[in-house]
Amino acid sequence: MYMKLFAFKYNIFVLFTGLLLLNGCEKEIDINIPEKDKKIVLNGLINTDSLFSVNVSKSLNILDVEDVKYLDNATVSIYENGNFIEELNYISGGNYKSSFFVSSEGKTYKVKVDVPEMQSASAETFIPEASISDLTIDTITTIYEEEFYSYKGLKCNIGFNDLSNEENYYWFCITGKRAHYEWDSVNHEEIITYEQGNIYFNSNDPVIESWVSGGYGFIFSDKLFNGSNIDFNIYLEKYMLYDLDTNVLHFNVNSISEDFYLYAATYNSHMEAQNDPFTEPVQVYSNIENGYGIFAGYSTVSDSITVCYEWDEDFKKKLGIKN
Repeated sequence: MYMKLFAFKYNIFVLFTGLLLLNGCEKEIDINIPEKDKKIVLNGLINTDSLFSVNVSKSLNILDVEDVKYLDNATVSIYENGNFIEELNYISGGNYKSSFFVSSEGKTYKVKVDVPEMQSASAETFIPEASISDLTIDTITTIYEEEFYSYKGLKCNIGFNDLSNEENYYWFCITGKRAHYEWDSVNHEEIITYEQGNIYFNSNDPVIESWVSGGYGFIFSDKLFNGSNIDFNIYLEKYMLYDLDTNVLHFNVNSISEDFYLYAATYNSHMEAQNDPFTEPVQVYSNIENGYGIFAGYSTVSDSITVCYEWDEDFKKKLGIKN
């Protein structure tokens, strides 16, 4: 019995001593991680309402600590239905823009980016026709909706007709002139400017497949209503409308390319997975050949409403409503 106890204590002593020796002997080992070739990052969402433009930068490795490296020495060429149009002009911050060219519905566009000492990148996309006919705002009512934080707000029903016999993809958003607040530290006052931007809203409508930018729009396909009329409900909370410069809201139904749809859906899933340690990482869709990013197109049908209802005196004054 004594020998067994002695042997046990001796083994513990050897183990403890070994751990001390391991902890006392530290050796730095340099691991040579080969640097992956940097690639061109090309991002561009083109539409029929503005001049053709894209952004060009360079990819970063996992160990890089630098900020995004925008490229100002690229040659960016654009093509419409296979025909060369022009080389885009460099503006700033990696942005390249046309001086005259606006894309059109129903046509295919290609962009090719050449940068010295880097592999050329290219992408192609199609701008779908605004296949939505008779976009209407059917109803506007003032509601008290407990499901959405118990705030008074607008409940709006939006309806439109889907084009039959083909797959269509949509992005819905609301725009208006929103207030931007800055503090003037010299005069100790708040400066308010207004700029056109997306308006936050809520919805739990089953048509929604994925949110874009966390509540500033959503995407969906026509797989549930191909070729028929569709409508959905959205909710605008009262406090969001206080920041509007005017009481005009624009409801935009954008007909988007499949590339746009896949990118937005996977990007949203990717961001959700980052906050969940039990979810597998999601690869963000890209259609850039020999590079990264997204190049996609869309066209828009828009309708607007003038918010004109009675709530309280302060809000009526903000909207310019007289008794």
